[in-house]
Amino acid sequence: MKFHKLLVFMMVFSLAVFANSSVYSQDDDDDDDMSEPEEMDEDMWQAQMDEYTAKKADLTSQLATLTTEIEQLKFGLTTRTDAAENAVNSVWAAVGSKSQYEEYKSKFADAENGAKATLTAIMGRMAAYSGQLVEWDKALNSTINLQPNAYTWDTLPKTLPDKDGWYDIPMPGKTVAV
Repeated sequence: MKFHKLLVFMMVFSLAVFANSSVYSQDDDDDDDMSEPEEMDEDMWQAQMDEYTAKKADLTSQLATLTTEIEQLKFGLTTRTDAAENAVNSVWAAVGSKSQYEEYKSKFADAENGAKATLTAIMGRMAAYSGQLVEWDKALNSTINLQPNAYTWDTLPKTLPDKDGWYDIPMPGKTVAV
């Protein structure tokens, strides 16, 4: 974007210089004689030189600003490129070489199928316990928690046997399993 501004500025400046140039200006008067250019006195010359000096200072300032912006953009691009390269290198450092990555990927290629098979078995248990149709999304988003409250040697399970040693039997239509 900054380069675009610089390019537009240079085009406008070039057009302004060419428009003010006597070579490219149009001859509006009807006399086609080639008269001598008017000679400037010292005050006119000094005024024009002051005007050109001010324009030069302004253009130099604008050029310096644009150059600074270009350098900042180059630095930002370099920083982003370095960050992206470091991220890629970090990934390869964590995974190893491409062949190691392919080996890792092949080891766990069936992980998704294993997870789906496990959920299918859990859905079968839910359907058998509740006697209801269990849908995939409902089973996946179920809030039933069968985990123990803590993982210690003395933690009791959530379901305990009664005084005769019998566990509660899930009854279809009575047991909530989803």
